[in-house]
Amino acid sequence: MSNLPQDKPSFTKRFDTDRILGLVLTIGGVAAIYYFVIRQALAAIRHAPGVFLSLNGVMVSPVALAIGVIYTVFGSRATDALGDNKARPTRTTWILIVLFCAGDCCLYSWLKSFIEGYGYASSY
Repeated sequence: MSNLPQDKPSFTKRFDTDRILGLVLTIGGVAAIYYFVIRQALAAIRHAPGVFLSLNGVMVSPVALAIGVIYTVFGSRATDALGDNKARPTRTTWILIVLFCAGDCCLYSWLKSFIEGYGYASSY
């Protein structure tokens, strides 16, 4: 045993900041999905007077959730797989962008028809 002081790991070494960012994005994505998708569908079922459909909310909330989960699980390795802002996007990033666009369009279309099915008119 030595009497030399041991270096304690710094905060950033103990907690990967990318994982913390991922956790915040995951929580925000779940909250946004609840507010923009689930809450509006439930309000339409209950025939509430204040049902609205937000294109931005429906499109962004699943993306925030998915990116948050990726960063929570993989941490700083997610930046290597997805690319950073200095390099060109990777093939994985392009695949995810196409999948998110297709999935978000399907989700918006489904929610719009679901709400209209309960007698609400959508306005642009």
